[in-house]
Amino acid sequence: PFENVKNVTEWAREIGYKSVSQDLVFGLPHQSWDAMDFTIRKTLELKPDRLAFYSYAHVPWFKGVGQRGFDENDLPSG
Repeated sequence: PFENVKNVTEWAREIGYKSVSQDLVFGLPHQSWDAMDFTIRKTLELKPDRLAFYSYAHVPWFKGVGQRGFDENDLPSG
C-alpha cells in the first residue's frame, strides 16, 4: 500500500539518507492507465530525488512461477 511506501520514504530521510529513489514499473498484468497515473501522482507527492520508470518484462519461461500465472492477454496494450 502507498502508506507503507510513504512511511519507509519518510523514515529513510529521518535517519539520514541523503537521497531517496523510487522505481516504478509499467505494463504490469491487468494494470490500467488510470492505475499507473494514480501511482505516478502519489509517488511524486513523496518528492523522490530520483525516479526510475521501467517496463514490465513478461518472461515466464525465465522468471519462474509468478509470471506463469499470467499470459499475454493479461498485459496492457501498447
